[in-house]
Amino acid sequence: MRPNVALLLLLASSLPLAGCAAAPPPPTPTALPLPSPTPAPTPTPTPLPPIPLSIPWPDEVSALEDIPVRVVLPGLAERDPAAQVWVRVSDPDHRVWWEANLERDDDVTYVAPLLHLPLEPKPGAWTLTVMVRSAAEVTGERTHRFRPAPVPLRTLSGLVREGVTLSVPQAFTATHAEGDELSGARVWAGGGGEVGLWWAPGPAEPLSLDTARLLAAASRPPSVEVETPSVEPVEWDGLAAFSFAERWSEGVAEALVVQGPDHWLYLLRVRAVGQQDIPPLLREIEASFRVVP
Repeated sequence: MRPNVALLLLLASSLPLAGCAAAPPPPTPTALPLPSPTPAPTPTPTPLPPIPLSIPWPDEVSALEDIPVRVVLPGLAERDPAAQVWVRVSDPDHRVWWEANLERDDDVTYVAPLLHLPLEPKPGAWTLTVMVRSAAEVTGERTHRFRPAPVPLRTLSGLVREGVTLSVPQAFTATHAEGDELSGARVWAGGGGEVGLWWAPGPAEPLSLDTARLLAAASRPPSVEVETPSVEPVEWDGLAAFSFAERWSEGVAEALVVQGPDHWLYLLRVRAVGQQDIPPLLREIEASFRVVP
């Protein structure tokens, strides 16, 4: 059977058309979610260690030597330059004897003026307390207890006129002695200076400035130039007296002329040697001077 030519031609013409049909469109891409960044943890600041406080202290303290007060605070000056440090010393009855601000000496040390303890300290435990005002944390022992060493004193009986009391340490050296109970003098050196006592019969009338000047001049070495910037009348333990401010070549001095109850005249001089001010120890010896009938 002969094929249907028309049908074959129709099939042949349709085949190329089928091969050239358009390709289906590609699938639409689906957007993937972006990964969320993980936040970095906030760093926790490392806490600064507290500043340790320590108080260097001599093995023994007494009125014979002024004591340097030092407080060690490593790092405080760097962490808090405005920090305030001060110190207080109290006697066994908790009465404040002395207090002072401390100043920065170096990167770790704060220092105060020299501490002078009393010549005859109250027996018992004394207390040194350090106080700190600072934004930085401070730890350590801020209180130090100590017992001042006793200062042995000279016995002046038989050396000076009867009825005179004066607290002269045994550690002082006697440098001059003359006269007797009627009229005489004693001089001791120590504590950064000199302490001298003179006595002589005086007039029956009340003490005058001219009489006081004569005794003050007689107590000075004749070959030594001494200036007297000022003099003033004072009362010393209820007795009439004159106080002379003096300027020697080695330092300043103070001469006190007192008329005793029996009209005897006494002159007490405390004098600095090699320094500008009369040391506290000599001032305390001066304050101990008494004349009793």
